[in-house]
Amino acid sequence: MNSRAHLLFAETTRAPWLPIEQSKGLVAAGLKTLWSARQLLALSVALPWLIIVAVLWLTGASLPTAMAGAIAPALVITVLLTAFLAWLLARDEAANTPVDRTPSPRNLAAITARENAPGFVQNHMISVTRLRTAPIRRLSLSLAFNAIATMARLGLMRAGFLSTIGTIHAARWLVLPGTRQLVFTSNYGGSWESYLEDFITKSARGVTGVWSNTEGFPATSLLFCKGAEDGDRMKRFARCSMKPTAFWFSAYPDLAAATIRKQALIVSGLICRQRVSASPSDAEAWLDLFGTIPRPDYGLQYGEIQTLMFGGLRRHPNSRVVTFRFDPDGEREGDFTPRDHVRRWLADLIRDNVLSFGDKPPESFVCNIAFSAQGLARLGLADELGKAEGAGTAQGFPPAFALGMQDEGRKRALGDPATLDWDEDKAHVALLFYAKDEAAAHRIDAEIARAKGAGLVLSGQIETGLSSFDLDAFKNAWNKGDQLPEKATFAAIQPEGNDELSDEPFGFVDGISQPLVRGFPGGHGAADPVHAVEPGEFILGYSDNRGHFPPSPMVEGPRGTGGLDPTVLPAPAHEQPCQYPDFSAQNSHVRDFGRNGSYLVIRQLGQDVSGFNAELDSLAHKICASGDVINPFAGNLARTREWIAAKMVGRWRDGSTLVDNPFRPAFKTGQDAIAANSFLYKDADPQGQRCPFGAHVRRTFPRDSLAQTDPVELSVSNRHRLLRRGRPYLDKERKTALGTLFMCFNADIERQFEFVQQTWLGSPCFHGLEREPDPFVMHHGQDASEHRNARFTIPGRNAAITINPLQRHVTLRGGGYFFMPGRRALWFLAGPAFTADPAMHSLKTAAD
Repeated sequence: MNSRAHLLFAETTRAPWLPIEQSKGLVAAGLKTLWSARQLLALSVALPWLIIVAVLWLTGASLPTAMAGAIAPALVITVLLTAFLAWLLARDEAANTPVDRTPSPRNLAAITARENAPGFVQNHMISVTRLRTAPIRRLSLSLAFNAIATMARLGLMRAGFLSTIGTIHAARWLVLPGTRQLVFTSNYGGSWESYLEDFITKSARGVTGVWSNTEGFPATSLLFCKGAEDGDRMKRFARCSMKPTAFWFSAYPDLAAATIRKQALIVSGLICRQRVSASPSDAEAWLDLFGTIPRPDYGLQYGEIQTLMFGGLRRHPNSRVVTFRFDPDGEREGDFTPRDHVRRWLADLIRDNVLSFGDKPPESFVCNIAFSAQGLARLGLADELGKAEGAGTAQGFPPAFALGMQDEGRKRALGDPATLDWDEDKAHVALLFYAKDEAAAHRIDAEIARAKGAGLVLSGQIETGLSSFDLDAFKNAWNKGDQLPEKATFAAIQPEGNDELSDEPFGFVDGISQPLVRGFPGGHGAADPVHAVEPGEFILGYSDNRGHFPPSPMVEGPRGTGGLDPTVLPAPAHEQPCQYPDFSAQNSHVRDFGRNGSYLVIRQLGQDVSGFNAELDSLAHKICASGDVINPFAGNLARTREWIAAKMVGRWRDGSTLVDNPFRPAFKTGQDAIAANSFLYKDADPQGQRCPFGAHVRRTFPRDSLAQTDPVELSVSNRHRLLRRGRPYLDKERKTALGTLFMCFNADIERQFEFVQQTWLGSPCFHGLEREPDPFVMHHGQDASEHRNARFTIPGRNAAITINPLQRHVTLRGGGYFFMPGRRALWFLAGPAFTADPAMHSLKTAAD
């Protein structure tokens, strides 16, 4: 016997065997709908048309002329007939008197005495109602039954399911022959109250479409509307119509519907064991059936995602980014033969659990890893990067990543200088280390030694750290009218301290306006009307804000060269199993390398703190001397200086926004600034009088500012969010902050980082401005004339203040585009050094 016949209920929402899924396009689905409703169409359209054709033909018209001429009159008749039938239905609905009475206690006692029998988790109900006498009800009842049947035939309701109702086992409507009695019978799980509540909430229109044809049903409209939506009256009507059940049958009276489905899926997996064993995604779903349910397609696989994605690791303030080349400079250039020594090194990292995954970082030491395009090409992915001869693959890495940040076209778009101290050519792999204290930081040197011993070439080290913003010092200086002094040395935060935000080298609190990702733990994933985004905006393999899966690099298998084993990789997003997976479907041989990974942009931005402060001093003197009326602190140099800086950034140094605090800082913590960060510019500052259009924070996330009357503008801005994980970078002695090591995650480098850098930060025409790039973070580029002509405008009600020329105090030292893979992608990259090592099987089995 074909097992498929028994397991039809176990399909996914995409069920490939359903007719609606097999038909391609809306046209085919529409034709199926017309075919399913052929009887109604024949009655309402075809019959009038045939009658008119016959009349025209009998009066002397040729058959083709009669057929063409009958179309318009037939449609008019159909419309009139439909309107007439609707009027008849509405008249009978108005004539119905809803019966709203309390069920008979004696009858109810007889019914409940047969419910909840010992050892049974199912119950049964039988309802007998009387159909209304109006002739239109013969048609409307048939219409309701056909509508439900059509939905089932088209796959709009999955076989074995009614909407998402999880309490129903079986249900049937029937009209007793020769009577006006409508009978409804059903087996259901749990209590009658929860069963009816499911119907009322999830299938009210279907229930209304049938029962609205009976006497005394709650008031309805157009057959399917209202009625059962009045939940309390619907329950009383149903109880009053119920009869005590004399007998009923259930094949599994002690099993709930969810349990029956789960056990059948386990059997299905055994029947399809060869396919399940060859797919990590299906194997995971099948194992999940024992004790839980398969992971839904929107559920994050925490253990597969590297730890840095989930937070900035504030409790690990001692940090360093270390880059390596796989070969010495100038050796094996253009040779994309997989580097076995790198694979062995990577397998050692996996074996020793050096790399951290999940949202719960290790207490003392975290290490994450990311690869440049050059590095991945040398590990066997040259085809996917388009670097090898040939056509490449159907869906490889995007061109922005494959070309890299050092590509000339990308340099021009980003406004980058012609030469950098380092780029992807010198960084095939980057290790990102985070340590709780100096004792734990010694492990960084040990891991560097391990990599060098494996044959990798050290190409760079960047010390990074976190320092707290001194709110008390800032408040005291403000109150005294004094200038806030520069930091003499870099003061690292204490890992066991409070959760306050850190600051960046120019002296402003950083990290306030971050996207909140659904599924992230704690405050990083909190629901928010402004900042909430879907995980697919940053992590490949999950849906984005528009409900689509961002393109992810695929590996086409089987792979005959290099020893790479695609079977360790997960299935593509559209083939990921859901709660009721189809283990019998034949998936493609394509595997998803990018799932649970993300593109990481790293840019080393040198900051001239002294030059920035000197410019603020000069501007404060000029503005105070001019007696400008829009300066709220005329005559006070220190406060004028802070006001100018706040206008450039869009926030005061303590993170408080200019929208809520236009004239003085709030002097509250960074967490308070985050709590007050859900404003919109349309309501709070439409003209940029408080936060200028050209200010840094208004550029990096314009919210609704660019089209303030367009209700979708906020969603457009959220498509360009960056998940930032940067820190100040330090000198070798870790005593002075030299700049910021900017890092951000993206699902699409072009749509996110490059768009923000080119269109919002670097554009001199942002928001209708002229010659105004970002006044705070825009770095020196190739065109010196752009620097001389740059300016910044502080709007005012009477007249604006224009700072011209505007100096730049940021220099791009180096950077590159990297990819941070998920756990299984790292297994794949390690090749035979991982997959062929018996010692690795326990790690793989534990993850499976």
